[in-house]
Amino acid sequence: MTENLDTPKTSWHLLFSKLFEELLPPVGISVQHNVKLMSQSPEADILLLRREKAWTKAQRERLPDGIRDSHARHLLLEFKYTESITESAIRQTLVYDTLYKKHQDLSETEVQTFLISAKKTQSERLANWGYVSTEQAGVYHNPFWLLKNIPLISLK
Repeated sequence: MTENLDTPKTSWHLLFSKLFEELLPPVGISVQHNVKLMSQSPEADILLLRREKAWTKAQRERLPDGIRDSHARHLLLEFKYTESITESAIRQTLVYDTLYKKHQDLSETEVQTFLISAKKTQSERLANWGYVSTEQAGVYHNPFWLLKNIPLISLK
């Protein structure tokens, strides 16, 4: 099946960021999209949430499971809307995580990166990558040292 070139492409990352731009600034969480990771790099399609103090009750109520539990001041959200989670998406998220920390001169504890999928990832694939479910539905953690700080959140 050929793609209709007259059909405009939906900017899912922009819609995702606009949702957070409406919900979070009123409770003191700044939101930025298309964040520069390095001075000479192209911008990445990630969403950045930042806070200065611990989450307030009002902030926690507006944040999704998994994210509201983070103690990091900088949260990077890599959102896959039309794509499934793949090994390539995981590697890309690791690169974003690494470059943002290095460019901003931030420690591992100051930044937490999340891989978020609008599509349900097959349990078999999650298990192959080492992701295990948590007590929160749709939130998966990985005990492997390389992915332990990058939870996967499935919105389905």
